[in-house]
Amino acid sequence: MSVTNNLPSSRGVIRHILEVVLLVGAYVVYELIGKYGVPNVEAVAFENATRVISWESSMGFFWEPQWQEWALQTFNSAILRPHIKEPHEIFNFICSYWTPVCLGS
Repeated sequence: MSVTNNLPSSRGVIRHILEVVLLVGAYVVYELIGKYGVPNVEAVAFENATRVISWESSMGFFWEPQWQEWALQTFNSAILRPHIKEPHEIFNFICSYWTPVCLGS
């Protein structure tokens, strides 16, 4: 068996390149809209978050404060504490760092 038989066809390579171009292009458009298309994007994001929290509260599943309290009580160690400036940062740390570590990703 020859190595050249295992290489993707030129059509397959072009499809992969087009997929990457599409994803990068969509990301660039997303960033441009966020930067130039929405005036005062931070205020809009805060208003949207407030609406989501209000809706979650009205539906009875706004659990984030309890999760943060649990995380602070469970993982409040001398090793982690110097890195934590705000209560929500411990939850972000667990989700962004320990989840991939525990799942082996």
